[in-house]
Amino acid sequence: GSAFAELKIIEGLTLKGIAGVDYDMKEEKIHIKEIRYGNGTVQGPNSVNDMWERKMTVTLQALLNYEKQIGAHNIKGMLGVSRESYRYHQTKAYRKNFPSNDLDELNGGSTDGWSNEGKALDSNIGSYFGRINYDYKGIYLLEVNGRYDGSSRLAEGHKWAFFPAAAVAWRINQEEFLNDVEWLSNLKLRLSVGQTGNDNIDPYRSLGTLSSTQYVFGDAVASGFLPGGLANQNLTWEKTTEYNVGIDFGFLDGRISASIDYYDRFADGMIMDKSVPIHTGYSTVKDNVATIRNNGIEMVLNTINVKTRDFQWGTNINLAYNKNRIHDLKFKEDLGTYSPQLKGKMGDFANKYIIGEPVRINWTYICEGVWQLDEAEEAKKYGAKPGQWKVRDFDKDGVITANKDQAIVGKCTPSWTGGMTNTFTYKNWDLGVQMYFRTGLTARNQFFVSYIGENKQDNFKNLRHNYWTPENPTNEYAQPGNQGAYRNNSSRIFLKADYLKVGYINLGYTFSNKMLKSTPLSKLRIYAMVQNPFVFTGVEGIDPENPGSTVGDDSVMTATYLFGVNLSF
Repeated sequence: GSAFAELKIIEGLTLKGIAGVDYDMKEEKIHIKEIRYGNGTVQGPNSVNDMWERKMTVTLQALLNYEKQIGAHNIKGMLGVSRESYRYHQTKAYRKNFPSNDLDELNGGSTDGWSNEGKALDSNIGSYFGRINYDYKGIYLLEVNGRYDGSSRLAEGHKWAFFPAAAVAWRINQEEFLNDVEWLSNLKLRLSVGQTGNDNIDPYRSLGTLSSTQYVFGDAVASGFLPGGLANQNLTWEKTTEYNVGIDFGFLDGRISASIDYYDRFADGMIMDKSVPIHTGYSTVKDNVATIRNNGIEMVLNTINVKTRDFQWGTNINLAYNKNRIHDLKFKEDLGTYSPQLKGKMGDFANKYIIGEPVRINWTYICEGVWQLDEAEEAKKYGAKPGQWKVRDFDKDGVITANKDQAIVGKCTPSWTGGMTNTFTYKNWDLGVQMYFRTGLTARNQFFVSYIGENKQDNFKNLRHNYWTPENPTNEYAQPGNQGAYRNNSSRIFLKADYLKVGYINLGYTFSNKMLKSTPLSKLRIYAMVQNPFVFTGVEGIDPENPGSTVGDDSVMTATYLFGVNLSF
């Protein structure tokens, strides 16, 4: 819950205080009973798992607001301070072998195999901030703001940072020289530059942590601690600087409205995992590793296509293009020493961070088809045989070598995303249809590895694909049961995960007030909806929106049919 108090100091100057508390408590008990069957078989033992969890966030804020109008000049100002505190505590306990299934309290169980554990987290963030807004006749607008934030999650001496921002805008359609242009309902130019911060890491990641363990001391088992993670005494804010230019426009009294934005965003000191030498006892540490650049265009279009007394048809279209790449790295090396495919490139090879390339790439062998019968001698040099997947030997040395014979196979993030929603109303009926798409990314298809690739022959006759056989010398699919060494680590298992989906189709009917007059209802709408009814893609077997390294329940797109009622009294 939250509460506030406001005090008017003088005309135009107010002081406001806000306090909020978000408290969540959870208790969970899992009681598994012992089952004895008539044949003497026992399913057990009985056991109890108890878990207690508490989360609490406390927010305090003080705001000083000032507002003044001098002729056609409007000035607003704000100064503020805020504090946010987060506390988390969890306790777990387990016991088994209770003398009776009716007992479910921990002290009734045996101490043999018992366990208990606990976890606590504590983080705080403090901020000082201010903002000034100015406009002249509502036509020329200026905003300048800044904030000074401090986070307990970051290293000592690097907890605080300042983040400034500024924006200007020009409402061109309100200029006198456009007063007679009736078809233009909005035209606004915008320009902004600003910086934001990110401390999105788990608490204590900048500190050297400890993990509990047990060891033998003499003839007894003793409890102790060992280092659980490396400290980073320089871990600081990830700072993102963004430049944005945009235009908003509208025509025909708002029946057509749109906005177009171009942005160029630099995330400096990106908090990522950095590989460390294995002799440290660890594989990675959180660090301000990279400068990431994202730039692109975002567009939104809203139209009322048809509008009559009984019928209306409206459309919303959104479209976005983003180019993502690593601009610079804190640690970098010549990547050509690892792979000739990376000659002339700099980066961090252990993490596959390559300057000029997207942050997330696929690095693997390049599949060149299937070894054929007339290539048996050549295949033998590589430890392969006809019917197996064939990969490229880049340096032609007769050996397939990790890294030297691998290359970049696409990126894991899309270039284009977008969607369209059409809404139709006819009298009391309404119909909504939403579609969205994604294109430009390459993803691993584990369904191909586990099923379509047919390393085993279990479903050979069920999946009708163009598999290699001595009588069918194809390059499309390797021979079932004879995939070879590269069945799950070559470009063949990666796919272009482009798709167009119909997100939902929603048909509803709203009862009129006249129809509800004799009922206690003030509103009644019934509807039928189908979610994810169609997908158009070249991906086989799995949902192209959720490809992954495993095949599970969320890997396959399911259509959901809903019937519902919205009502209010």
